[in-house]
Amino acid sequence: MTVSRETIFDDGYEAFVNKLSRANLKGKLEVRFVNEFGQYEAGIDAGGLFKEFLVELSKIVFNPNYGLFKPTTEHYLYPNPESFNFLGEEHLNIFYFVGLVVGRAIYDNILLEVEFSEFILKKILGKQNFLKDL
Repeated sequence: MTVSRETIFDDGYEAFVNKLSRANLKGKLEVRFVNEFGQYEAGIDAGGLFKEFLVELSKIVFNPNYGLFKPTTEHYLYPNPESFNFLGEEHLNIFYFVGLVVGRAIYDNILLEVEFSEFILKKILGKQNFLKDL
């Protein structure tokens, strides 16, 4: 996967959503960064470049100013119910993309610095939420 640092979100979205099949999501994914002149940056992806890609991408999508997630009063994140207003028609596809990215990070044991709210974590784990959890 070729990624420009200036368009890391768009390049990642294109690769994960439009180019990779479900079967390939668990396969080896290699990242090559290109600079602003379209030249490959030095480096061979032995896992570090892919990790850098996921970490940098997560800084974008989990930033509350991006509009996909909102913080609780304790600064834990949950999906923004008004994400449509920020991202338009594509907002659900972007959530799907973020799910693929988080899933791949978990699969590869890559730590993303994001703290989800308890009710979202329970939902991800298939546990029941109660009114007090919201």
